[in-house]
Amino acid sequence: MARASDLNQAWLLIPALAAGAYLAVAALLWAMQEHMIFFPVPLDEDTRQRLIRHQVDAIAADGTELSGWALPGPPGVKTPVIIYFGGNAEEVSASAEELSGKLQLPVAAMNYRGYGASEGSPSAEALRADAVVGFDALIARMGVLEKDAIVIGRSLGSHMAAVVAARRNVGGLLLVTPFDSVEAVAAARYPIFPVGMLLRHRFDTVAETARIRAPALVISADLDRVVPSRHAQALVTNWRGKGEVGHTILAGAGHNDITWREDYWEVITNFVERAELEQEEGG
Repeated sequence: MARASDLNQAWLLIPALAAGAYLAVAALLWAMQEHMIFFPVPLDEDTRQRLIRHQVDAIAADGTELSGWALPGPPGVKTPVIIYFGGNAEEVSASAEELSGKLQLPVAAMNYRGYGASEGSPSAEALRADAVVGFDALIARMGVLEKDAIVIGRSLGSHMAAVVAARRNVGGLLLVTPFDSVEAVAAARYPIFPVGMLLRHRFDTVAETARIRAPALVISADLDRVVPSRHAQALVTNWRGKGEVGHTILAGAGHNDITWREDYWEVITNFVERAELEQEEGG
């Protein structure tokens, strides 16, 4: 029979084991966050060959070579140009082609570093800087002004789109399934951990809105389990920009199937047309 002292020692081990397990998971979250945030997708050879004439290259501030696409619109259609920033597991060629086909407009997009044919490894600081470099290269290739560009960002790309709109005089900003901050999303998912202390890659979209002057629209999905729509609402509620911001919530839509819906494309088309009209009226 176990002695009372042995049982007491065993009970004392339980808090120590629990604390050890907690610290181990926290350390894992800290060490693995790149793999939890970024999912680089390579460029397949068939896509490269098919779109090679539309390839656009840019050099990041640290010398990293970035690569993307500039797809022309229908004959005679030069503006507005859609500049697209994709999600965290997206090589942007497919989305650029879909946007061009659906909207019948020129569309350009630059792959994040580590994605597609872009060199390097992704990080929050690098992607934020690259977004502006990529935007400048894409509109130069398209031969248009900043105001002729409507920037669209989806999921992680919503932050990069906001970064560009905060630093360039774009004609409009459309954010699809966006977040207020990655820290807020992570804190809701891992409530027992000090996410603010562990997070190295900070994407704070609310902070970017203070410098945004363009009209903006947020589109969220009420069944989104990846970035719940409450984060989009928090972004809108805390919006600091001077331009008007709207929020459309698509009922029955999820994070990954939102682009399959006709009402999604109707909302985007209406926003683009309204932004273009406002540009024309404003001169």
